[in-house]
Amino acid sequence: DSQHPVSSVLEFLLSEAEPICQLNNTDAPVGLLAKLIRLDAIQPLDQLWIEHQNQPEPSSSFDLPISLEQDFRLFGLEKQIPFGMGKPLARMAYGFHRMLVPADSGPARVGWTLALLSVGRTQDVNTQLNRLLRSPDLGPLTCWYASRVFGLFKNGMGERFAQAGLEKLSADDFRKEAEQLLPAESLLFELVGSLGNAVRQLDDAEFAQLSLLMGDRAQHPALPNLIKTLRQEQGTPSRTVILESLTTLWTIHCEAVCRKQFEKLVESSTPKFKTEFNKEGFQSLYRDLQRKKAASRKRRTPKL
Repeated sequence: DSQHPVSSVLEFLLSEAEPICQLNNTDAPVGLLAKLIRLDAIQPLDQLWIEHQNQPEPSSSFDLPISLEQDFRLFGLEKQIPFGMGKPLARMAYGFHRMLVPADSGPARVGWTLALLSVGRTQDVNTQLNRLLRSPDLGPLTCWYASRVFGLFKNGMGERFAQAGLEKLSADDFRKEAEQLLPAESLLFELVGSLGNAVRQLDDAEFAQLSLLMGDRAQHPALPNLIKTLRQEQGTPSRTVILESLTTLWTIHCEAVCRKQFEKLVESSTPKFKTEFNKEGFQSLYRDLQRKKAASRKRRTPKL
Protein backbone atom coordinates (compact mmCIF):
# COMPACT_ATOMS: atom_id res chain seq x y z
CA ASP A 1 0.00 0.00 0.00
CA SER A 2 1.68 3.22 -1.15
CA GLN A 3 -0.16 5.25 1.50
CA HIS A 4 0.81 2.89 4.34
CA PRO A 5 4.27 1.56 3.43
CA VAL A 6 5.53 0.81 6.94
CA SER A 7 2.19 -0.52 8.19
CA SER A 8 1.81 -2.78 5.15
CA VAL A 9 5.21 -4.38 5.64
CA LEU A 10 4.65 -4.97 9.37
CA GLU A 11 1.17 -6.37 8.79
CA PHE A 12 2.57 -8.77 6.18
CA LEU A 13 5.30 -9.94 8.56
CA LEU A 14 2.73 -10.52 11.29
CA SER A 15 0.54 -12.52 8.92
CA GLU A 16 3.54 -14.72 8.11
CA ALA A 17 4.35 -15.17 11.80
CA GLU A 18 0.83 -16.12 12.91
CA PRO A 19 0.78 -19.72 11.57
CA ILE A 20 4.24 -20.31 13.03
CA CYS A 21 3.04 -19.15 16.44
CA GLN A 22 -0.01 -21.39 16.18
CA LEU A 23 2.13 -24.36 15.18
CA ASN A 24 4.42 -23.84 18.18
CA ASN A 25 1.49 -23.19 20.53
CA THR A 26 2.95 -19.77 21.27
CA ASP A 27 0.48 -17.41 22.89
CA ALA A 28 1.57 -14.36 20.86
CA PRO A 29 -1.04 -11.63 20.24
CA VAL A 30 -0.27 -11.47 16.51
CA GLY A 31 -3.87 -10.80 15.52
CA LEU A 32 -4.21 -7.97 18.04
CA LEU A 33 -1.03 -6.28 16.87
CA ALA A 34 -2.13 -6.60 13.25
CA LYS A 35 -5.47 -4.99 14.09
CA LEU A 36 -3.76 -2.05 15.82
CA ILE A 37 -1.71 -1.53 12.68
CA ARG A 38 -4.85 -1.63 10.51
CA LEU A 39 -6.34 1.01 12.82
CA ASP A 40 -3.45 3.35 11.90
CA ALA A 41 -1.61 3.01 15.23
CA ILE A 42 1.68 3.78 13.48
CA GLN A 43 0.35 6.12 10.79
CA PRO A 44 2.94 8.84 11.61
CA LEU A 45 5.69 6.39 10.61
CA ASP A 46 3.96 5.85 7.26
CA GLN A 47 3.80 9.59 6.72
CA LEU A 48 7.44 10.00 7.70
CA TRP A 49 8.50 7.37 5.19
CA ILE A 50 6.44 8.95 2.40
CA GLU A 51 7.95 12.37 3.10
CA HIS A 52 11.43 10.86 3.13
CA GLN A 53 10.86 9.15 -0.23
CA ASN A 54 9.61 12.38 -1.78
CA GLN A 55 12.65 14.38 -0.75
CA PRO A 56 15.11 15.39 -3.51
CA GLU A 57 18.42 13.64 -3.85
CA PRO A 58 20.83 14.70 -1.06
CA SER A 59 23.43 17.29 -1.93
CA SER A 60 27.15 16.76 -1.49
CA SER A 61 27.15 18.60 1.85
CA PHE A 62 24.79 19.52 4.65
CA ASP A 63 24.81 21.73 7.73
CA LEU A 64 23.57 21.25 11.24
CA PRO A 65 20.77 23.65 12.25
CA ILE A 66 21.85 27.26 12.72
CA SER A 67 20.63 27.16 16.34
CA LEU A 68 23.76 25.21 17.25
CA GLU A 69 27.10 26.78 18.06
CA GLN A 70 29.02 27.56 14.89
CA ASP A 71 31.88 25.21 15.75
CA PHE A 72 29.46 22.27 15.77
CA ARG A 73 28.15 22.77 12.24
CA LEU A 74 29.16 20.24 9.61
CA PHE A 75 30.27 21.93 6.40
CA GLY A 76 31.27 20.08 3.22
CA LEU A 77 31.63 16.58 4.58
CA GLU A 78 33.00 15.39 1.24
CA LYS A 79 36.22 17.25 2.12
CA GLN A 80 36.60 15.38 5.41
CA ILE A 81 36.12 11.78 4.26
CA PRO A 82 39.01 9.38 4.94
CA PHE A 83 37.18 6.48 3.27
CA GLY A 84 34.08 6.03 1.16
CA MET A 85 31.48 5.34 3.84
CA GLY A 86 32.22 8.42 5.94
CA LYS A 87 29.72 10.82 4.45
CA PRO A 88 26.82 8.32 4.08
CA LEU A 89 27.27 7.25 7.71
CA ALA A 90 27.40 10.84 8.89
CA ARG A 91 24.32 11.75 6.89
CA MET A 92 22.43 8.73 8.21
CA ALA A 93 23.34 9.46 11.85
CA TYR A 94 22.42 13.11 11.51
CA GLY A 95 19.20 12.50 9.55
CA PHE A 96 17.90 9.74 11.82
CA HIS A 97 18.22 11.82 14.96
CA ARG A 98 16.85 14.93 13.27
CA MET A 99 13.67 13.02 12.37
CA LEU A 100 13.06 11.64 15.85
CA VAL A 101 14.07 14.31 18.36
CA PRO A 102 14.37 18.12 18.54
CA ALA A 103 17.60 19.54 17.11
CA ASP A 104 18.81 21.00 20.42
CA SER A 105 18.14 17.90 22.54
CA GLY A 106 20.73 15.62 24.15
CA PRO A 107 20.00 12.57 21.95
CA ALA A 108 20.34 14.78 18.86
CA ARG A 109 23.80 15.89 20.04
CA VAL A 110 24.73 12.22 20.40
CA GLY A 111 23.69 11.75 16.79
CA TRP A 112 25.79 14.70 15.65
CA THR A 113 28.73 13.30 17.58
CA LEU A 114 28.39 10.01 15.70
CA ALA A 115 28.36 11.99 12.45
CA LEU A 116 31.56 13.78 13.47
CA LEU A 117 33.18 10.50 14.50
CA SER A 118 32.32 8.84 11.19
CA VAL A 119 34.34 11.44 9.26
CA GLY A 120 37.32 11.49 11.60
CA ARG A 121 36.77 14.84 13.33
CA THR A 122 37.97 13.51 16.66
CA GLN A 123 38.72 16.86 18.27
CA ASP A 124 35.15 18.03 17.59
CA VAL A 125 33.89 14.76 19.08
CA ASN A 126 35.82 15.41 22.29
CA THR A 127 34.52 18.97 22.53
CA GLN A 128 30.95 17.92 21.86
CA LEU A 129 30.86 15.10 24.43
CA ASN A 130 32.58 17.05 27.19
CA ARG A 131 30.21 19.96 26.66
CA LEU A 132 27.22 17.61 26.73
CA LEU A 133 28.41 16.07 30.00
CA ARG A 134 28.66 19.52 31.60
CA SER A 135 25.29 20.69 30.29
CA PRO A 136 22.71 21.52 33.00
CA ASP A 137 20.07 20.07 30.66
CA LEU A 138 21.65 16.60 30.62
CA GLY A 139 18.93 14.11 31.54
CA PRO A 140 18.62 10.39 32.29
CA LEU A 141 17.41 9.42 28.81
CA THR A 142 20.40 11.04 27.11
CA CYS A 143 22.74 9.42 29.65
CA TRP A 144 21.18 6.01 29.03
CA TYR A 145 21.30 6.40 25.25
CA ALA A 146 24.88 7.71 25.19
CA SER A 147 26.09 5.04 27.61
CA ARG A 148 24.66 2.31 25.37
CA VAL A 149 25.98 3.79 22.12
CA PHE A 150 29.46 4.78 23.28
CA GLY A 151 29.76 1.74 25.52
CA LEU A 152 30.21 -0.26 22.31
CA PHE A 153 33.63 1.34 21.82
CA LYS A 154 35.00 -0.15 25.07
CA ASN A 155 37.23 2.82 25.84
CA GLY A 156 35.51 4.52 28.78
CA MET A 157 33.04 6.72 26.91
CA GLY A 158 29.94 4.81 27.92
CA GLU A 159 31.05 4.54 31.54
CA ARG A 160 31.31 8.31 31.89
CA PHE A 161 27.72 8.82 30.78
CA ALA A 162 26.59 5.99 33.04
CA GLN A 163 28.28 7.71 35.98
CA ALA A 164 26.53 10.98 35.12
CA GLY A 165 23.25 9.12 34.72
CA LEU A 166 23.34 7.86 38.29
CA GLU A 167 22.97 11.48 39.40
CA LYS A 168 20.07 12.19 37.01
CA LEU A 169 17.48 9.56 37.93
CA SER A 170 14.87 11.62 39.78
CA ALA A 171 11.34 12.08 38.48
CA ASP A 172 12.05 15.80 38.07
CA ASP A 173 15.10 15.08 35.91
CA PHE A 174 13.06 12.73 33.74
CA ARG A 175 10.11 15.11 33.43
CA LYS A 176 12.40 17.99 32.46
CA GLU A 177 14.01 15.98 29.69
CA ALA A 178 10.73 14.44 28.53
CA GLU A 179 9.26 17.91 28.09
CA GLN A 180 12.19 18.79 25.84
CA LEU A 181 11.94 15.56 23.82
CA LEU A 182 8.16 15.66 23.44
CA PRO A 183 7.05 18.94 21.86
CA ALA A 184 3.49 18.90 20.53
CA GLU A 185 4.69 18.63 16.93
CA SER A 186 7.12 15.74 17.57
CA LEU A 187 6.94 12.31 15.97
CA LEU A 188 6.73 10.65 19.39
CA PHE A 189 3.76 12.78 20.39
CA GLU A 190 2.01 11.97 17.11
CA LEU A 191 2.67 8.25 17.63
CA VAL A 192 1.16 8.32 21.12
CA GLY A 193 -1.87 10.11 19.71
CA SER A 194 -2.36 7.63 16.87
CA LEU A 195 -1.92 4.72 19.29
CA GLY A 196 -4.58 6.23 21.56
CA ASN A 197 -6.99 6.55 18.64
CA ALA A 198 -6.40 2.90 17.71
CA VAL A 199 -6.77 1.65 21.29
CA ARG A 200 -10.16 3.37 21.64
CA GLN A 201 -11.47 1.29 18.72
CA LEU A 202 -10.69 -2.04 20.42
CA ASP A 203 -13.50 -3.97 22.08
CA ASP A 204 -13.30 -4.90 25.77
CA ALA A 205 -11.81 -8.35 25.15
CA GLU A 206 -9.13 -6.96 22.85
CA PHE A 207 -8.30 -4.19 25.31
CA ALA A 208 -7.96 -6.74 28.13
CA GLN A 209 -5.56 -8.73 25.94
CA LEU A 210 -3.54 -5.60 25.21
CA SER A 211 -3.35 -4.73 28.92
CA LEU A 212 -2.10 -8.24 29.66
CA LEU A 213 0.52 -7.85 26.95
CA MET A 214 1.74 -4.63 28.59
CA GLY A 215 2.62 -6.44 31.81
CA ASP A 216 1.45 -7.50 35.24
CA ARG A 217 -0.85 -4.77 36.57
CA ALA A 218 -0.12 -5.77 40.18
CA GLN A 219 3.68 -5.65 39.95
CA HIS A 220 4.16 -3.12 37.13
CA PRO A 221 0.94 -1.10 36.84
CA ALA A 222 2.34 1.96 35.07
CA LEU A 223 2.35 0.67 31.49
CA PRO A 224 -1.15 -0.90 31.56
CA ASN A 225 -2.40 2.30 33.22
CA LEU A 226 -0.86 4.35 30.41
CA ILE A 227 -2.81 2.29 27.86
CA LYS A 228 -5.96 2.74 29.95
CA THR A 229 -5.41 6.50 30.03
CA LEU A 230 -5.07 6.59 26.25
CA ARG A 231 -8.36 4.72 25.89
CA GLN A 232 -10.26 6.99 28.26
CA GLU A 233 -9.14 10.24 26.64
CA GLN A 234 -11.48 11.75 24.08
CA GLY A 235 -9.48 12.71 21.02
CA THR A 236 -5.70 12.87 21.07
CA PRO A 237 -4.44 12.77 24.68
CA SER A 238 -3.13 16.10 25.87
CA ARG A 239 0.59 16.62 26.21
CA THR A 240 0.18 17.06 29.98
CA VAL A 241 -1.61 13.71 30.32
CA ILE A 242 1.06 11.94 28.28
CA LEU A 243 3.92 13.50 30.26
CA GLU A 244 2.30 12.61 33.58
CA SER A 245 1.73 9.02 32.45
CA LEU A 246 5.31 8.68 31.22
CA THR A 247 6.68 10.15 34.46
CA THR A 248 4.66 7.62 36.44
CA LEU A 249 6.02 4.84 34.24
CA TRP A 250 9.55 6.14 34.86
CA THR A 251 9.11 6.32 38.63
CA ILE A 252 7.53 2.89 39.03
CA HIS A 253 9.57 0.87 36.58
CA CYS A 254 12.12 2.51 34.27
CA GLU A 255 14.16 4.35 36.92
CA ALA A 256 15.17 1.09 38.61
CA VAL A 257 16.02 -0.52 35.27
CA CYS A 258 18.27 2.39 34.24
CA ARG A 259 19.94 2.53 37.65
CA LYS A 260 20.81 -1.16 37.42
CA GLN A 261 22.26 -0.76 33.92
CA PHE A 262 24.26 2.33 34.90
CA GLU A 263 25.70 0.62 37.97
CA LYS A 264 26.61 -2.49 35.99
CA LEU A 265 28.43 -0.45 33.35
CA VAL A 266 30.35 1.62 35.92
CA GLU A 267 31.32 -1.44 37.98
CA SER A 268 32.56 -3.31 34.92
CA SER A 269 34.72 -0.42 33.72
CA THR A 270 38.45 -0.21 34.17
CA PRO A 271 39.92 2.44 36.51
CA LYS A 272 41.34 4.20 33.44
CA PHE A 273 38.26 6.11 32.35
CA LYS A 274 38.43 9.81 33.19
CA THR A 275 35.95 12.57 33.86
CA GLU A 276 36.65 14.04 30.42
CA PHE A 277 37.30 12.31 27.14
CA ASN A 278 40.74 12.90 25.69
CA LYS A 279 41.72 13.53 22.12
CA GLU A 280 44.11 10.59 21.98
CA GLY A 281 41.35 8.11 22.85
CA PHE A 282 39.27 8.99 19.82
CA GLN A 283 42.27 9.31 17.52
CA SER A 284 43.47 5.86 18.56
CA LEU A 285 40.02 4.44 17.86
CA TYR A 286 39.96 6.08 14.47
CA ARG A 287 43.45 4.86 13.55
CA ASP A 288 42.35 1.31 14.39
CA LEU A 289 39.40 1.65 12.03
CA GLN A 290 41.65 2.91 9.24
CA ARG A 291 44.16 0.08 9.74
CA LYS A 292 41.38 -2.50 9.54
CA LYS A 293 40.06 -0.87 6.39
CA ALA A 294 43.51 -0.89 4.77
CA ALA A 295 44.10 -4.52 5.77
CA SER A 296 40.75 -5.51 4.29
CA ARG A 297 41.59 -3.82 0.98
CA LYS A 298 45.00 -5.52 0.92
CA ARG A 299 43.43 -8.97 1.41
CA ARG A 300 41.05 -8.33 -1.48
CA THR A 301 43.80 -7.18 -3.89
CA PRO A 302 44.58 -10.07 -6.30
CA LYS A 303 48.19 -11.10 -6.76
CA LEU A 304 49.64 -10.71 -10.25
